Amino acid sequence: MTVGSTATFSVLASGTAPLSYQWSQNNVAIAGATSASYTTLATVIGNSGSTFTVTVSNTAGSQTSNAATLTVNGIAPTITTQRRTRA
Repeated sequence: MTVGSTATFSVLASGTAPLSYQWSQNNVAIAGATSASYTTLATVIGNSGSTFTVTVSNTAGSQTSNAATLTVNGIAPTITTQRRTRA
């Protein structure tokens, strides 16, 4: 993905309802990220390498997913105007 894009992570879980979800970035819970999918804000280079997990819980217990690692690529420069100067 490139800088400025969003990433969506999702999980499919089963178990006795109701199931609750809590997404984490780098082992820190993300406020409000409590559904079966999570979409990041617009990414920056500094987000590259971040790991995302989700913990799914019900009255019988909880299970945490394997970590997914986010890769963010920079955008190569583009020349939009070129001027010739005289020596």
